[in-house]
Amino acid sequence: MKPALTISGHGSGLRASLTSKAARTELTRLPNANQPDVFVSQLSSRLTHALDQALAAGDRCMKAPSQSGDGGRSPQADRAAEASPDQTRHQIVGPLMVVPGTVSDAERARARRIFEATFGAAGPAEPKEAAPEDSNIDVGEGKEKRVKLDPLLADALAKVGYRRVAKLAYRAERSTDDVEHVLSFDTYGTPNVYLRGDAGLRNRETEQFVSSRREQYQPALVTRTLRSTGYRFPPWFCAMHFSLGAIAEWGIQSSVDTTLFSPDELARKVQEAVQGKLAPYVGDITTTAKLLEFLERDEEPMRWFRIGGYARAAYIAYLAAKLGRDPSETRRVLVKYGARIVDMIDQTRLTLDTFIEELLGDAEAAVQANSKQPGQ
Repeated sequence: MKPALTISGHGSGLRASLTSKAARTELTRLPNANQPDVFVSQLSSRLTHALDQALAAGDRCMKAPSQSGDGGRSPQADRAAEASPDQTRHQIVGPLMVVPGTVSDAERARARRIFEATFGAAGPAEPKEAAPEDSNIDVGEGKEKRVKLDPLLADALAKVGYRRVAKLAYRAERSTDDVEHVLSFDTYGTPNVYLRGDAGLRNRETEQFVSSRREQYQPALVTRTLRSTGYRFPPWFCAMHFSLGAIAEWGIQSSVDTTLFSPDELARKVQEAVQGKLAPYVGDITTTAKLLEFLERDEEPMRWFRIGGYARAAYIAYLAAKLGRDPSETRRVLVKYGARIVDMIDQTRLTLDTFIEELLGDAEAAVQANSKQPGQ
């Protein structure tokens, strides 16, 4: 019978994992029962204390000496054999398995007493997540010379044709009604000093279509994760984006260590990346047709294996329908990149073929509906 709960490892390396539905049923009576996997993970590093009480006899049995390669006892085995129960209590040589079965009321009550004695009546405390660090960091040396990143970039990018639209987000003046060009930046690391940027292109109507169908097509795990974390895409998010640092060759992580530059030097580095690398690459993409052509290619840094899946397929389907292209041509393109699409759709309900058929139909219907709205 498949084990419900497997505990393996020893000392601080103790691990616990769920392997059957029965274990989930048992855990519903304990704290954090709505997330049994999280519950067991939290317990794993503290289980040794409780197991000491329940497995004392087992610990003593584990002290039997082993044989060395030449047939004699190894020094480590001798020390283990002579050790006291207190010294050997962490030598749990798993896997220890608790299999599904009938649990009596007395056994359940005893387990509850051990649990409460170890963790208290309320159970182990939930770990507190640290608040995300603000990417609008200070740049420069000395209090008088330090400036905030956002106004520094706003001023620098204004000189190369971008206007600030939100914190660390900037829209190109070359943007049109068909295609908007957006730059967004954030920082990361410990310490939080590494700057990275994304260049995005978007058609607002298509972006809305992609967003509205996301839960319909993407894997259920992605949907649940977004819901459970409460994540919301930023107002200027572009589903079709790529790394500015990659085309500017900012290094292995496509980022810049801000501590290595003065504010003026950092501003110039970003300006050079935008003028010298980004503008020649995407500057002429200002129409729906050119955006579609760009997305249907598979070139650096907009490779399909980086930005593909449902979102890129949906973008292509909607833009092609908007341009009135024959659906068979769009189907041919999507089939070509099928390997980069299928892993990012709900495979419990869809195959690549059924996904493409549904998506093309949805795109055609959405384009027709939008064309009937005022102002279209």
